[in-house]
Amino acid sequence: MGTAKPLKSHKSRTSTIIGTAHYMAPEIIGGKSYTMSVDFWSAGVVLYEFMAGKLPYGENSSDPFQLYEEIISSSLEFPQFMRDKRVRNFLTNRLLNKNPEGRAPDGFESIKANIWFSDFDWV
Repeated sequence: MGTAKPLKSHKSRTSTIIGTAHYMAPEIIGGKSYTMSVDFWSAGVVLYEFMAGKLPYGENSSDPFQLYEEIISSSLEFPQFMRDKRVRNFLTNRLLNKNPEGRAPDGFESIKANIWFSDFDWV
């Protein structure tokens, strides 16, 4: 966590470009300032990777520019065996939403309230 940067709220903005390319949100790649929603994107990449056994974008990309283009332009696709509509919707419409404002409009509360976590005890 040596590169972590504290922000005052989930709506605070920063513009540091740092991170592992496969886990970077489109707005970081595009050189735009961003909010904590980039962390939700990265969590979405990890969740997808755990469930699908591969990265959502650029699994076979060795060229960083090809990877960035895929993150920015490609649609999210799921392996045949990932049939759970709740997680597919959660990933597509929240965590891996290319529109940063759509990922977690109310910060972490938006994520916790998702139906995919309906049986999860946050306490």
